Amino acid sequence: MWWAGSDLNTGLNRTRPAPLSSRLLEFLTDGPLSLRDLTERVGGSGRISACLKRLWKKGLILRTRQPVFIRNSVHKGAAGVVVNTRAVNYYALIDDPRINSDFVPFSEKKKDGRDLGIKSKAKRILEFLKQNNDKAFYSVEIRNALNLRNCDVMSNMRRYEKKGLLFIRGYQTHDHRSPFQKGYILTWIDQKKLREQALKEAFERTSEILTSEASSNTVYESVRLVRDQLLTSKELLSRPYLRDVLHLSKDQTARAIRRAMRLYPDINEVKIFGFQYYHHDSVASVELAAQIEMKKNYIRKTKGRDNRLGHNWEACVEWFIDKFTEGAEFVKQNHRRNMDPRRITLHLLKPVGGRKRSAEVDRVWKVTPGLFSPTVTYVLECKWSVVNRRSLDDFINVLKWSTDFGSDTENGREVKKGIIPVFGAGAFNPTEKVVVNGRRITLVQYASGMNIQLLKPSDFNMKLREHGVDKKVTVQKICRVCRDEKDVRAVLDVIWKEPSKAMEVLSEAMARNQEIFEFEKVLAS
Repeated sequence: MWWAGSDLNTGLNRTRPAPLSSRLLEFLTDGPLSLRDLTERVGGSGRISACLKRLWKKGLILRTRQPVFIRNSVHKGAAGVVVNTRAVNYYALIDDPRINSDFVPFSEKKKDGRDLGIKSKAKRILEFLKQNNDKAFYSVEIRNALNLRNCDVMSNMRRYEKKGLLFIRGYQTHDHRSPFQKGYILTWIDQKKLREQALKEAFERTSEILTSEASSNTVYESVRLVRDQLLTSKELLSRPYLRDVLHLSKDQTARAIRRAMRLYPDINEVKIFGFQYYHHDSVASVELAAQIEMKKNYIRKTKGRDNRLGHNWEACVEWFIDKFTEGAEFVKQNHRRNMDPRRITLHLLKPVGGRKRSAEVDRVWKVTPGLFSPTVTYVLECKWSVVNRRSLDDFINVLKWSTDFGSDTENGREVKKGIIPVFGAGAFNPTEKVVVNGRRITLVQYASGMNIQLLKPSDFNMKLREHGVDKKVTVQKICRVCRDEKDVRAVLDVIWKEPSKAMEVLSEAMARNQEIFEFEKVLAS
């Protein structure tokens, strides 16, 4: 209502709005309205909700017993339409003939099931778990057994978890806990027993329900098999061993181990020289320490000599490239680890093989043939052992998907122009045949088709013969007798300077590094 008033100072008539309560009562004569409806009519006053509550307490209006849930769509411009659900209460005048029993007057006593002797949902769930205290249940099973909704179970049970009455188990990730396929697992914690014992029994009940799922779920089956192997072996097990037992791929085995460690805290990981091993908590600390030493010796035996020969071979290839390539300028990187600065780390746009974000190449050098000629970049990958097609494909894919040497073309991802891959290998598999367009070709022909330049020990031995070095001195022997990369470069420098003393230099290097050979023999015994 609007009414006229007089201004004493000016004598002019001005209009002022009626009280908010009167205006709300006037709008409610049109029928039941919600808070949002009244806000739109009044004009956005922030006092409407408090005023409605005062009118309800005074008995001038009625309100719905339970809120009505309305599906609401909100346009967010470029983000599209966001859909949410609002709980809405409606208000009406007492004498409105259009209302029914859903509208109730204000009462200090809450109108819910408690005044009728009805048990709450939380109490029903709690009593169900207490009566079945020797079992564990998924939240979905509890929902079906008590005829509840999905949101009724966990929203109520988290309060009792904080009070220490329930044990709730989920799938543990690095940062949070998430439900299993059938929801969280819940079980009662016996309050009459010692806390430690009661929690242990509750955890075992949740483990039993997970184990029973293994017969119908391949993921749980792999997880159970991983834990069974660790329980029965009582020793450190490697990833390749578990992969052989599970009959899975590398990625599938890694996922199964990660899931097992999240589900069972008694599974532990130990890294030895970068290799991953796993054991159960039941392995005694003294026995575990002894097994770690055994694994260290095994790794030194199988990997130590191979690493030394591999690095020596890289230095050997680098020396010949530097010697016979005019204007070769090697690229260097500063590494945090103690690594050769000429070994280059590339950033990958997608995983290649076992590499996810980065990969290493052994050497990168640039050559500018002339003043007006474009610079050519060579990328080297070395491998001491026998090379097969997979090694060549892996090398090319690393270059394709690297940010430095790959580019997008009409035919997909390709190596940039001006980049020449070079592969130095101790030997190429002579028996492997590659099928290309229905034709069987050799591995060397396959590499040539991919524009890969191949470097072999025989190529370098030929250069030594041309320089007058005894045929008994080979790059293979130099790699075997030298201590490290620095030693390889020093030996080759002396041999090239005085080729007639090549055998003498090789013998001195063998005598100088005798302790390394003796150590490798001890490990191999």
